[in-house]
Amino acid sequence: MKEYIKWGEEECKASERRGRGQICSQTVASQQRERDRENFFGWYDLGGVENAPILAVYQSQYKTRFILNEINAVTYHAMIAFIPKKRLSKLKLKALLAYLNSSFTQLYIESVARITGMGVAALEVKHAKDMPILDVTKLDDKSLEELAELFDRLDSESRRIGGAHKRENIEYLWDTIISKIDEKISEIVGVSPILGEAAKTLARSMMERRLSRAEEARPEALKGSERRLSPYKQRRRRTRVRGSSGETRLTDFA
Repeated sequence: MKEYIKWGEEECKASERRGRGQICSQTVASQQRERDRENFFGWYDLGGVENAPILAVYQSQYKTRFILNEINAVTYHAMIAFIPKKRLSKLKLKALLAYLNSSFTQLYIESVARITGMGVAALEVKHAKDMPILDVTKLDDKSLEELAELFDRLDSESRRIGGAHKRENIEYLWDTIISKIDEKISEIVGVSPILGEAAKTLARSMMERRLSRAEEARPEALKGSERRLSPYKQRRRRTRVRGSSGETRLTDFA
């Protein structure tokens, strides 16, 4: 610890863009922690840590992914951490994660997310707070076990195919395991399975629409046609030579 503090006070430097190249212990954030001895031991203390069992990718190009944080991993600004108000068992956490990775949740996200210029869906914290969820504390053991098993299948299959960040992978998962999750949720809440299928179709349609906005525009082509339009050629203005026109001037009569 002493070596770390010495390194931060003598060698470590913040980036030019964020910290103007200052010694780490002299940055604004470090000095604020140094003064606040009620909550920090010194400039080097990052404060307490909250265990967040559920994490979500803040900005997703395709489908938002909700992850079980079993190792209490430290996150950064590109992730959203979810901390249940009540302590949930691992079984209930997995059941909840199955719902969060369903088409119902994705449909909500597609409808409220902030869309970036690249067509990425950003799940803002204010929208995450208002997100409808399944109350897993009121489910029977059979429903919990079935949802938890589906989440385990989704997790293992995602790892097997190389992750759920690629378009072809997420479409495969959506048509297989996530569809099964949609069916099970529809059964649990007592609605027709058609509703789950409709949620998937609509969510995917909205995803496709925002992704299409990010495609490079081709102003030289008509919509729906590959034929290029002829570029507009500006006509050159004629330069009149004085005395060359057929006009008669008043001075001609002098």
